[in-house]
Amino acid sequence: MKKLKQSKYEIIIGLKDKDTYEQMLPTEKFIEIVTSVCKSNKVGYSIHTMDGGYIHENGKYIMEKSLSITFVYINKKQALEIAKLLKDLFNQESVIVLEQSTDSYLV
Repeated sequence: MKKLKQSKYEIIIGLKDKDTYEQMLPTEKFIEIVTSVCKSNKVGYSIHTMDGGYIHENGKYIMEKSLSITFVYINKKQALEIAKLLKDLFNQESVIVLEQSTDSYLV
């Protein structure tokens, strides 16, 4: 078994529209969109639904559903491109992209 040193990326994206502060589609539809984007980019991923809060640049605080999308076998450029695409598709003010160095094993 070989240990791999690599980066892990996580995209956290809210589901409420930045202009209306409303969730415009059911959560399942957003997950379908993420799945389609990942499939068309030929990247593996894991996705989780979360509840959270966000403070807009104008100071408005909202509670919303968010998606956490985790990628292991992609590079930074791919992660940022996917984040930008999802940000635009979901009409978000911002998207969080986390990068973490990690060890992994393929068993």
